[in-house]
Amino acid sequence: MKRLIMFILAGFSLLCVFPASVTLTPNRIVVEAENSRYMVSPFSVAFTGPIFSFGAVDEGGDMALLMDFHGGHNEGLSFSLPSSGTSLLASSVTLGDFDFSLLSGDREGLGLGYGWAGGRVFSYGFLGGKDDSLQKESLGRTEFSVIYLGAELKSRNISLMALTSLTETLDMRGAFLCGADLGKISFSFSYGRVQDLLGKGKDWNTSVSLGIGEEKAEASFTLKLGKDPIYSPSFRSLHFSSQGRLKLGRVDLEAKVERSFIEGREKGDWSISLSGEWWKLKYSGDKGLSLSLSFGLSSVSFSKEEILTKIAMEGEKTKVTFSSEKNSQWKVEMDV
Repeated sequence: MKRLIMFILAGFSLLCVFPASVTLTPNRIVVEAENSRYMVSPFSVAFTGPIFSFGAVDEGGDMALLMDFHGGHNEGLSFSLPSSGTSLLASSVTLGDFDFSLLSGDREGLGLGYGWAGGRVFSYGFLGGKDDSLQKESLGRTEFSVIYLGAELKSRNISLMALTSLTETLDMRGAFLCGADLGKISFSFSYGRVQDLLGKGKDWNTSVSLGIGEEKAEASFTLKLGKDPIYSPSFRSLHFSSQGRLKLGRVDLEAKVERSFIEGREKGDWSISLSGEWWKLKYSGDKGLSLSLSFGLSSVSFSKEEILTKIAMEGEKTKVTFSSEKNSQWKVEMDV
């Protein structure tokens, strides 16, 4: 009870510091103002600001890039609230176009980056961590100290990225990505793999994505391939997904297909849906038929497995939301 009281007081004490928007949930308080964001729970705290930032960084940003180059990422470190499963924490200082980071947790390391309007260069160095696994390829092992070097260039239509890893055993690996966005057509191709950071990485070696569309119709395709099989009877891991949307008057028709073959196990799912301004009817090969109805800010969804409800009330500066998802969550958002 004392922890809960201190948690609430810590959050509300920030309200007198600056005008901000405040979000309250059962397990955290988030305060946002201009370029700053403060997150606090009964057991942890995180902060992002124009000069100093602190928090967990293993769920996105550059750390996700090091673990899965073909999974997409947000530029720089992505800070979140630490939890019991957090693997990496970081303290970061930004001075002009430079940023310096100190990382700790399952791996100890340093980071340095420099960014400008058209791109950035960055580097991370980590000491070796623990790796008790007996059967794992060298790229997936984490007991080696490693240095990562990366560069990213962006223009209005073209994006390029290169990433290299070098271990203490002088094992050097690299990966690169090129992409183009030409309005109605977008395309990206990436190839390669670097040393895994936390032993949780994916083994994708090649990925291709294609998007075609405009306001009334669009489609996208993504294919990821693992490394070449070592033995001829083996099969390469793969993941394929495609989705499309077609607007028919006031009704949207959407379809999605997803299929994967990883470590000898095949998985797949597909869905098709029709949706209007306040309703959505969807059929999935995995979850069956579902119906969603929207009433302003509130909604209710019916399926064979569950009934989900969301009730929202909004005032001039306050919004309160109750949801039956994830053990009946609630959220209060305020501008103060």
